[in-house]
Amino acid sequence: MDFPQLAAEFVSRASEGGARRTARQVLGAWERWCRRMGSDPLALDPTAVQAFLSTDPFGRTYRHMERAQTVLDQFRSAVSKVAGPSPGSPGPSAATPGTPAADADAPLEPAMLIWLLDTAEMTDKQTLGLLLLVAVNGLGVGEALSLDIEHLASTGGLSVVRLPRRWGRRSVVPLAAATATALTQCTGGRSEGPLLRALDTGERLSPAEAAARLTAISAAVGLDRRVTPAALEQTFVSLALSAGVPISALSHALGEVDSRADHSRHPAFAVCSYLASQDPLRFV
Repeated sequence: MDFPQLAAEFVSRASEGGARRTARQVLGAWERWCRRMGSDPLALDPTAVQAFLSTDPFGRTYRHMERAQTVLDQFRSAVSKVAGPSPGSPGPSAATPGTPAADADAPLEPAMLIWLLDTAEMTDKQTLGLLLLVAVNGLGVGEALSLDIEHLASTGGLSVVRLPRRWGRRSVVPLAAATATALTQCTGGRSEGPLLRALDTGERLSPAEAAARLTAISAAVGLDRRVTPAALEQTFVSLALSAGVPISALSHALGEVDSRADHSRHPAFAVCSYLASQDPLRFV
C-alpha cells in the first residue's frame, strides 16, 4: 500500500469528525513537505518529523503542535503494523519551470488539488468554495464568481445552483456534497448577496482577486507552479475524463442548457468518486 491508501485508511478509523479532519490535514501537510524535501512520507523518521513541525505548518489552526505530533506518532505505529509495506510511491510531483506541467493553465493532478483544498480549508473559505465549484463541479470561473446566495437551492433533497445561461434560461446544476458544505461556510449566515466575496471590501470577488488568492494558496502549499482560474476549469475536464465520463456527457456541466429533472448522473459525482480514493472523507 502506498501513502494515500494508508493515510486514507488511518484517517477513516479516527473516532469522530474533528479527529478525522485533524488527521487528514496533518497527514496532507506532512506529505506535501516530504515531496518538497524529496523524502518518502512513509519513512516517518523522527528527525524529519521534528524538522517538519519546526516549520509551523498549521499556523494558528492548532493551539499545540503536540496534536500534530500525536497524529504522526499514531500513523507511524499504524504503518509499522502493515506487513511488508511497500515504499510510498512518489505521488504527483510538483511541476518545475521549463516542463509542460509548469504551464499555469495546465490541469492539476488529483493530489495537487487535494493539497490546495486542505490549505484553503484552513486559511481561505472563499477560495475553497471557488476551487470546488470549478474544479469539482464544473462551473466556469465567471459563473462561479457571478453566483449570489439566492442562486443556491435544493430539489429532491439535492443541493443545486440555478445558473443564468443561454437565451436567459436557467440551468440547474447539482452540487457535490463537498461543494455544498463549503458553500454553506462561504455564506457565513448571510441570506443574500454575492456568494464569494472579496477579502477586504465584502463586495463580489473579482477575477483579479480570485487569481491572486489562488496564487497565495499555491505558494502556501509549496507548488512550484502557478495555478490560474483557467487551470481549475481544465482540472475538471481532466478529472472527469479520468473518472470515465464520456466527452458527450460533459456538455451539460460545461454550459449546455438542459431541462432534465434528474441530475443524478452529473459528471461532478463521478469526479467525487474518483477523488474519494485519495480523500475519502471530503469526497463521499
